[in-house]
Formats: sequence, C-alpha cells, structure tokens
Amino acid sequence: MKILVDTNVILSGLIAKGACFEILEDLVYSHTPVITSFIRAETQRSLLQKFSFSPATAKELLSVIDNHFVKGKDAIKLQHVCRDPEDDQVLADALFNEVDIILSGDKDLLSMEKYDKIRIIGPKDYWKL
Repeated sequence: MKILVDTNVILSGLIAKGACFEILEDLVYSHTPVITSFIRAETQRSLLQKFSFSPATAKELLSVIDNHFVKGKDAIKLQHVCRDPEDDQVLADALFNEVDIILSGDKDLLSMEKYDKIRIIGPKDYWKL
C-alpha cells in the first residue's frame, strides 16, 4: 500500500526510538511510504526550531527518510476541508499522489477517518493493516 506519512509520525520515529520508529522501519519493508516536499520541509523546520537540532543533525536524520521514502509531489490546488490549512495540504497531497492511507497523529485528520477513498489512521492502528 502507498502510505503518506505525516510530520508528527516521522518526528516521533526519528527522535524517539519507540513505536513510531518501529512503524517507519516496517513501512520501508512492507509498504510504499510517501513523503512530499511540504511534509519534509515541515519536518525539517520542526527538527531545527522546535527540537533545536543542529543543521547537520537535521540533515542526517532527514537523509534516512530521503533514502527510503518515495518522493511524492505537492498538490497545487487545495480545498478547505480541515480546520488547519496545513492539514488541507496533507489531504490534497494524499489525493494527488493516489495514496491508500494517511498515517498521522494529528487529531484533526484522525477525526475525519477518511478523505475521499483515503483512510486516515494513527500509529496505533498501523499494525492492524
């Protein structure tokens, strides 16, 4: 399955070697994980600003994702369907890249459960796939 991985899951997987790390590891071998430049930029910004990683460390962490995830394209046309405009970009990107699932910890996205034909699941539901 093609799975678009949201920023919060990537950050959790890269920083804390817990459940999300195991999910990212499994994704690479069992599915087709997708990242867009929007999600990558948001992840990089968080690593540098929120978590205060050095640019070199952030680059090293992101290289793991760059080397193992399919680079999806960013959608240009967005529809306002979510409270957070950044979530609208994630939804549009998922639709544009024809993914099967969005994997996210974002409560606004998770509350939708589905967008068009795309399932939206949290990390705890990943192992039920």
